[in-house]
Order: sequence, then C-alpha cells, then structure tokens
Amino acid sequence: MSVSPGKFLQGTVLRVPANRVASALQKHKAERREKGVDRFSIRSDAPRVFYGWDSLSSGHETISGGLVKCLDLDRVWPNAVTDATILYLVSSALPPAAEVMVREAKRKGVPVVWNQNGVAYPAWFGPGHAQSNNIMKRLMPFADHVLYQSEFCRMCALKWLDVSPRRWSVCHNPVDTDMFTPGPKSARSSLAPKILLAGSHHEQYRVYRALETVARLYHTFPEVHLTVAGKYHWSDSHEKARKEGQERASELGISDRVTFSGPYTQMECVELMKGHDLLLHTKVNDPCPRLVVEAMACGLPIVFSRTGGLPELIPERCGFGVPGTLDWMMEHPPNAEDLARGVEGVVQEYDRFSKNARMHAVDHLDVKPWIETHRQLFSTLISGRVL
Repeated sequence: MSVSPGKFLQGTVLRVPANRVASALQKHKAERREKGVDRFSIRSDAPRVFYGWDSLSSGHETISGGLVKCLDLDRVWPNAVTDATILYLVSSALPPAAEVMVREAKRKGVPVVWNQNGVAYPAWFGPGHAQSNNIMKRLMPFADHVLYQSEFCRMCALKWLDVSPRRWSVCHNPVDTDMFTPGPKSARSSLAPKILLAGSHHEQYRVYRALETVARLYHTFPEVHLTVAGKYHWSDSHEKARKEGQERASELGISDRVTFSGPYTQMECVELMKGHDLLLHTKVNDPCPRLVVEAMACGLPIVFSRTGGLPELIPERCGFGVPGTLDWMMEHPPNAEDLARGVEGVVQEYDRFSKNARMHAVDHLDVKPWIETHRQLFSTLISGRVL
C-alpha cells in the first residue's frame, strides 16, 4: 500500500503541514512533466474515476475511514491514475496535491465529485479551526456535485464553510452486507456481554467513558468484557495513550475486563465485529461513521451518543441513544451511567435489537444501492460535459 493519508482528527479534517503540501505539489507537477502523463481526459464517455491517490489499500492493511468508501467504488470503477474522466475526492482523505488536481480537472472539462464528511469547529478542534477548513472552502465550490455523508454534514458545511453548492445530495456511508454478516452472539444467553469500542480514538473521553461504563456494568454483568480496538491518538504516542487507558482501567478495578487490541485492518474488522455482541460508540457529534453501519450489518445493536449524524443512521429499534447537546463551542460527552443503562436495556431484549440492526443495514444502508446512486451520478455528469 502506498497511501498514507496522515493523521485524521474527528474523522473529518486532514491536518497537513504547509511544507508537506508545497513539496507534494512540486512533486506532482514534476512527475506529470517527466512521465508525460495525462491525469485527466474527456476522450472517453465511460466513467474512469480517479480518487486522488496513486494507490488504494487492498483492505488487508490499516486504512483511515475516509478512503474506505473509495474501496467500494474501486471494485466497480478501478482507480484511474491516468486519463480519468471523473475526479472523486473525499473531504476527510484529501491528497496533498488536491488543489492541483482540481485545477487540472476543471481545465480539461472533467467533472469533480466532492464527498463531504464533517468540518472543524471550536468544540473539538480548538484554535485554528477556520484555517483547517480553508482547503474545503476553496475546493468545494469547484465541485460539479457534492455528496454529503449526512444531513448533519450538510448543516456543518453550510455553517462553517459558508459554501452552498448548486448540485448536491445526501448519501449515507454504506456497508457490504454480504461481507459484514452476523456471527455467534453470547449476550442472548449469558451475563457476559462482549462490548466493542472501535475506531480512531482522538479524544481521551471516548475511551475513558467506555471504561467507566464497564465499571458500572460489572455488578450487573460480572463477566462483561470490553475490547478497545483502533488507534489511540489522544496522547503523544499510540503506546503512551494505550498505557494511560490501561492505568485508568486499573484505577476502576476492571483491568481483567478490558482488552486494548489496537489498530485493525478493514478485513480484520469483519471478524472483530462478529466476535462481539454490541457496539459502544461514545463519540460526540460523529458526522457519519461507517463503523456503526458495519456493526449493525453484523447484528450488533449500538449504544451511542445521540448526536451528529448518528440519529440518521440508527433508529431506536436498533439500539439506545443517549441524548446530547449540540454545542459548537464545547463538547458534552454522554455520561457513563446513561450508557450503562443503555447496555442493560439492549441486553434484556438482545434478540430483537440484533435482528433489527441487521435488517436496517440490509434494507437501508447496503452498498449496492449506494453504488447504483454513483453510477447514475457519473453517467449524468459525463453526459452533461461540454466536449
């Protein structure tokens, strides 16, 4: 794999040093000149899609969430690094040379599709949020069509980017329900629910809230177990953050009830889901996490912060949402007592919640209709070009 998108914050904004961007732009231009390669072309009426990166992950390697959806598209429209007829960019996985690519595409008359995740705002990003949003503000107006990952993503973009595209639609992140399928569940017949907390943990509270939730559940479910999977980003290093999490688990007296398993690949994600009973998602204002969609496809009910784009993805029949406050200046994580109550309620009616979660993913979030939406969009954009 040659993709290294860099560090993602809140699953939304890519923070790239200015010198790295300048270097990438110079390298990109030099490579185009040296190889005589045309990145974009209108010689074909067939969709040839370029995702901004010279190579995409195979799914067997660790990859950040923004690029995962490109893997779904890549299976139908392989990444066209030359003679592309469509440029497809994901806001949370922008390549360093994105601005050069957009300019080249527009100059050649090649349509640009922009997939918009969340944005930076003061509550979680802090100082510099406006600067972090600048590249999105500059590039989104050039898009021929904007796909918002949720209504929440659209609301955030309108507020913090002040960009209102002419052509847009909301397209929730999908899941391959043939790949992500239910595994054996223990919660329906025991007092040992296996709880999963996954994703990229950029904020300490995400892990600490989960640990505190398990500490409250320990008396009701003596054999409860929590797996904290993913990257731990809130400290100076992954290992330092892991150690801090382990120390917090020890303080709460639940060290033997918690496993810190670390990063996982897209392929490993399937087995990870199948080995657990429910997903605990403590992140506040998550724009449109693919993680919860994958979990529901595996029959995992979700106990979550009912904020951001999550209410659009998770109906009440598929889990338990802790109400939250929309505050752009300060985050309000769900408290452990409410999360524990949610877990208890889900376990009591586990079969119903699990079946509903799987059914909802299949009926409303499957990748096949998502692909068809893109097929129609690509066809419309290409047919509308000025040749």
